[in-house]
Amino acid sequence: MLQWFTDTMAAGYGAEVGDDVKMFMKWMGLEQGFIAMFSKMGTRQSGNTQALICLANAITLGFFLGDTLVNGKEFFVGGGMPLDGMYFNIATQGLLMVLNFAGWATGGAPMPTLGLTSGQPMVCSVNSMLHLVFGGLMIFKSDVLMEQYFTFENGDRAVPVLDNSNHFINYMFKWLGMMFIGKVLRTEFVAGSTDTAAQYSSIRVSAFMWALQLGQLAITPFANKSIGWPFTQQTQISNFVMWFGMFYWFTNTLVEMPYPENAKAKTN
Repeated sequence: MLQWFTDTMAAGYGAEVGDDVKMFMKWMGLEQGFIAMFSKMGTRQSGNTQALICLANAITLGFFLGDTLVNGKEFFVGGGMPLDGMYFNIATQGLLMVLNFAGWATGGAPMPTLGLTSGQPMVCSVNSMLHLVFGGLMIFKSDVLMEQYFTFENGDRAVPVLDNSNHFINYMFKWLGMMFIGKVLRTEFVAGSTDTAAQYSSIRVSAFMWALQLGQLAITPFANKSIGWPFTQQTQISNFVMWFGMFYWFTNTLVEMPYPENAKAKTN
């Protein structure tokens, strides 16, 4: 919904937002798509893996529910929105968190082991560290990222489309950071398990995620220009190196791994 029906979502919450905020909403929609993609992948794996993914999702939803309970009123009032949307968020986040905890419990309540300590491929460890660093900056130091990505080469800062743009963007940066942390939990929990088929699928999903990020780079200059955001050569080069490098590394790791069904057939 956030990705393709951005205006409808904004209107549903009673928010008047500019195109710069809508861009962040679309980014959040993309990250939600990644959550759905990884969770759908989990439905084809063992019960233990499904339970671990449910646990990671429940923890992530706990982050969102806690933030809504503590900061929700400030966000909605500051954004000129009725509180109905906050109550809706609390209800849906709470329900989904309970359902995911129930999924973890019915799967045997396995305790997770991190892939970082279980000999996972190096690309997975680097992927986790990148998401932890950027997620931490988004949650606690979004001003650092604002300075990096919203400053033109002549030193001027991008002008917000509407007066409330920075209000929404700062909150959305935090929520994106929470999604990044959730992504780390899901991949690390799966990598730390003994389910080799799930580990293979997890790497495949991660490669696809980086491919989508890389594809965005083709349209980012035009999108940024249309809403008055800078896209400096430094940003372009650093993003390309990171996005293409991670995509290539993941795919190269993937093709060197034995496909689980083939490996199983050779041992029979």
